Amino acid sequence: MTGMYNFRTGDGKSPAFFFFSDNQLFMLKTMKESEFDILMKQGFLLDYYKHINSNPDSLLMKIYGIYKMQIANSEPVIFLITENMVGLDKERIKRSFDLKGSILGRIEKIPLYRLKDGTGLQVLKDQNLLALKELNEKEGKDRAFDIDKVTLKKLIDQMNSDTELL
Repeated sequence: MTGMYNFRTGDGKSPAFFFFSDNQLFMLKTMKESEFDILMKQGFLLDYYKHINSNPDSLLMKIYGIYKMQIANSEPVIFLITENMVGLDKERIKRSFDLKGSILGRIEKIPLYRLKDGTGLQVLKDQNLLALKELNEKEGKDRAFDIDKVTLKKLIDQMNSDTELL
């Protein structure tokens, strides 16, 4: 039996709480009612399910369950259980991005040397990705990441497919 602990609050603007299983494979995240409505009442979950089934290499996190729980007279708590996309690879991660496709306020202020050397699990944003691309172009590289062109094309194609769903 895997326990859920490792509590923390989210790095983003939402007041979400996160719990991680002791084996680091699962994550429980609280949700706002509006997020629950999008998934459950507006039909997104069915489209998501079809997309994940037909795109085994999807970059979207896998949702294993969505729950609404109320204890006695307390406010209901809504949460989902997902895969922990970092999982056991956290030591191997050089950079982590939360990309929204917008540059407005989408930057994590860090020194350039840290951007170049890697920031590990510190979550970077859209403007940081653009700065990394610019930094690499100055060094003669033609893109932000050191990925071979075939892998890069597969990655971009999958990102485009995932973005169509969203």
